[in-house]
Amino acid sequence: MSNLSQTTSPGMVRPATPMKAMETRPSGTPSPSPVKEPQLDPLQGTITGFCEQIDTQLKAALYSLIVNDVEDAKATMHSMRKATTAFHGQSSLMLRDAQKRSSTHHLAKQALQQYSSKLAKENVELAAKVKALEKELESRDGDVSVLFADDFDTSDDSGAANVESHDENDEPDKKKIK
Repeated sequence: MSNLSQTTSPGMVRPATPMKAMETRPSGTPSPSPVKEPQLDPLQGTITGFCEQIDTQLKAALYSLIVNDVEDAKATMHSMRKATTAFHGQSSLMLRDAQKRSSTHHLAKQALQQYSSKLAKENVELAAKVKALEKELESRDGDVSVLFADDFDTSDDSGAANVESHDENDEPDKKKIK
């Protein structure tokens, strides 16, 4: 029965070196690493990190637009443009390196092109929103009360009527004192 575990039936493949043999190597001896084609992990990590950074900045810029902070939205857009330029420079270098190491660089290049076009579209949309908000704020001439026009209804004169009737009540008291 002990020989049964080492023999194989017809059609079965004998398993490779058991894992325990690799795990029991003396310390200091490097374990054998499998030979594989160079990966694009650094580039993919850069793309992922950049996407997350830009998405965060887009959300911040859109929030700034919601709260009517045009200057903050402009600053965020400027920061996004600088990050985009730096990203394209870095990714170009990484693509060249990947091209030398691997035949699969076209996948990374395709991913970069797709993300670049998405980013350009989002930048255009954000710029249009900023322009529209700037025009709206300029039309208000900096009059913040226009923002709250719905909250204050000036067509109702009931408050003024109450003040007048209050003044009329004060006059008889003054006459009594004299």
